[in-house]
Amino acid sequence: MLSWTFDAAGNLASKQEFKRPVVYLDHWAVRDFAADPVLAARFTSALKVAHGTWAVSLLNLMEFIQLTDQGQAAQFEELLEQALPDLFFIDFQAFGVMERERELAMRQGRPRPAPYGDPELLGVFADIRPDTPRPFTAKALATVIVKHRNRLASGLERFQNTIVERIELMRGQMKADAELEQRVKGSHQAAKAQRTWLFVRELLGSLLLDRDKNLTRNDAMDLFHAIVPVAYCDFVLLDGQWEHRVRVTRDRLVAHKIGLTPAEVFSKRHGGLEHFLQRLEVAGAQSSALPPAVPIA
Repeated sequence: MLSWTFDAAGNLASKQEFKRPVVYLDHWAVRDFAADPVLAARFTSALKVAHGTWAVSLLNLMEFIQLTDQGQAAQFEELLEQALPDLFFIDFQAFGVMERERELAMRQGRPRPAPYGDPELLGVFADIRPDTPRPFTAKALATVIVKHRNRLASGLERFQNTIVERIELMRGQMKADAELEQRVKGSHQAAKAQRTWLFVRELLGSLLLDRDKNLTRNDAMDLFHAIVPVAYCDFVLLDGQWEHRVRVTRDRLVAHKIGLTPAEVFSKRHGGLEHFLQRLEVAGAQSSALPPAVPIA
């Protein structure tokens, strides 16, 4: 949830809270909700009744670099407007989150900010001045990206290509090194060490071991839509293959008594969107049973 507060120096500052249940939407889900006013109202109403939060990442915005339709970006902004102030800006960059988790583990007795937050994106959002009495606005957050898509596209393509190339490189290294493959499969006891590292190992490892899969740039985006949200959120909407990968991961963790489980994941398959909405609509009564959003020590 977003709010304004005063910092230690007495200056006005934006603040965000991770109020459960927390939802994360992949790009297809953002577009489905944003394009349908009935679905949009149902989603945002259920979120408010549950006193929950919609986690939004920079990756959600980067998806609009690939679009030419400014109208779709405007629909996304309107969906954000309807959800306000029940938003949280989450960091999709798993390795940065992992580093902050390690730092927090050493902060005995000191303040422990959430390692999964994205304060830079929060700052960008908070700097957008609303033209109404509302404290925040999402106007121009995504439409400006579509306007400048030609300038931004090359950076997105480099990011996607880099991820695909590194995964292919690691696949080659595993083929030549049987011990490396065993390390990728991992020690289940070591997996308890850090939450995000656990899901990096499980989800990235599923791609490394799936040698018959032809990797695409979309796979790079989908991987990063999955890792941190699956590690920290309660409900995550992903593509079908990633719903399957997360469920396989959940089964592995339960079987090995790891004690850390991923978010509940839904896709378009088998009426997943409707199942998600129904789950969110009853989450208000269940919210007290959801685990607290605390950093992993």
